[in-house]
Amino acid sequence: PADSVDFYALLADCPLIRLLSVGDDGLPVCGLFHFLAGGDGIEFHILRSNPQLAHLRARGGVIEADDYLSPVPSHWVERHDGTHFTSYYRMAQAGGDFAFDEDGAALAAHFNRFLRKYQPEGGYDPYPEDETAAERLPDYVLIRLTVNRLATRWQLGQNHPPELRRKLVDKLRT
Repeated sequence: PADSVDFYALLADCPLIRLLSVGDDGLPVCGLFHFLAGGDGIEFHILRSNPQLAHLRARGGVIEADDYLSPVPSHWVERHDGTHFTSYYRMAQAGGDFAFDEDGAALAAHFNRFLRKYQPEGGYDPYPEDETAAERLPDYVLIRLTVNRLATRWQLGQNHPPELRRKLVDKLRT
């Protein structure tokens, strides 16, 4: 999608993504996951026993990323009108094609990239990316989402005149 550059910039600021799927009973299910993102999509791992894996295989799902920036007290806009209380945020939902990889070497490579991102200080033993990898990671499935549709929403004061936006930015910085 044309706005995927902005989406990946948003992902860079997000520590977790939400996986939204639909359960067998028709109700939405939400899970939080650490993830890796790149030009070719989003990847994360999931336990085979996690019900969301079956949901994704049967009905797909979406990934949601959001960046909660700050609350904005109503009195910053209008002292006598509490309806101006709000929060500033950026949010995107990404849908597309989910692929499932159960190959041990692929999982080991994923976990090694994952650990480099989330534990940059080291202190862990990397996974061997050979035939023994499957023996060490039998409980996981690697999921890759190739993004082909995005829905975005943001609230950054775009409904306010420029002079009020400058005032709000100054107050947020303070």
